[in-house]
Amino acid sequence: MDFGTVILDHSQTAHAKMLEIKNVGDEPLVINQVSSTCHCVETEWSVKPIEPGASDSIKIEFTPDVSGVVSKKLIIYSNAQNRRTSFRVKAMVERKK
Repeated sequence: MDFGTVILDHSQTAHAKMLEIKNVGDEPLVINQVSSTCHCVETEWSVKPIEPGASDSIKIEFTPDVSGVVSKKLIIYSNAQNRRTSFRVKAMVERKK
């Protein structure tokens, strides 16, 4: 998930995006946990199971604390066959001018 260019202004402004999750299986999908390699990325999701064929989303908030290229790993733990899925949250963080 690419947040593009964001400004580091020390106001602790969070930048949010939604990650759509679609259940392509034939059983309800339960997201148990979403973890990040950085305190600068926080997540919110519904504890309600996602029925087969249905979609839901995970809210991802990125609050930059350093400038430069940022790439953080997120891991989604669920009851899916592969149990965990990982992806990257990335951004170019520039200092406020």
